[in-house]
Amino acid sequence: MNSGVRGTVGAMPRQFAKPPLVEAIVELHWELSKASDGTLEDPRYPLFAGALYERLNQSYPFVEKLAASEVPDKFTPHVVKLRARRGPNQWPVYQVGPGVCTLNFTKEYHWGAFSKAAAELHTELSEAYAGRSGGDRPRFTMAQLRYLNAFPMDREWSDSLKFLKDRLHSEFRLPESVTSLSGVRADSTHVDLAVQFRLDRPVGTGLIKFTNGTEGKRSALIGELHVKSDPSTGDVPQDTSQFVEWLEQGHNVIETWFLELIKGELHQSYGDIEHAANR
Repeated sequence: MNSGVRGTVGAMPRQFAKPPLVEAIVELHWELSKASDGTLEDPRYPLFAGALYERLNQSYPFVEKLAASEVPDKFTPHVVKLRARRGPNQWPVYQVGPGVCTLNFTKEYHWGAFSKAAAELHTELSEAYAGRSGGDRPRFTMAQLRYLNAFPMDREWSDSLKFLKDRLHSEFRLPESVTSLSGVRADSTHVDLAVQFRLDRPVGTGLIKFTNGTEGKRSALIGELHVKSDPSTGDVPQDTSQFVEWLEQGHNVIETWFLELIKGELHQSYGDIEHAANR
């Protein structure tokens, strides 16, 4: 009997009036070459970054160099170094570096726009990497879809584990002998919990993680939901059609998990305004 988690294929993405989303990210890694000194290098970086910008500059005309760009490439494999966006401090953005590319959305996110932009980025990245001479396309070694959500904890919520149980239907319990020990206060002030599952659709792993953080100036519990495929878990999508199918399957898993976690009061507070495939 297969114990992997199956996604809800065909689930329709929801749109909230007041979403808790902090950021939605898709990240791709590809195979690097081994240099003579044993370090890893991307023989097409930074040339492919310029070619990719030429293809996408109408949507992302504003380019920023990141701090990592000051570090030699051989010491920073799979680290983003350049960011392109619509304008100063505007989102969405895409980022590139040796063997890595990401797409990042924040409050402007909705699934239709995000999935379309991700598919376009995958296509243009592959073409830019191959170059005009039709060289090798990147051999992808990792695909990850990640969502970060912030659940504000007002002053009434001094106990993080109680918030996790009462608001997000997720319970973690220590033996009473631990929490009732003399000198130990019962309220949990910080959590950092993660659970990982094997997935069947898409083949890979899924992670649910909670940790304390902030949203603006407010205390919050940060929830991370992500789906990842790499060679250790199964095939990584290579062409864009495979990637689009992988992305849809990953989104179905994450959306199902998210809606189950926020059932009840939290869901009502976000104002469910739409349940449609595109917006």
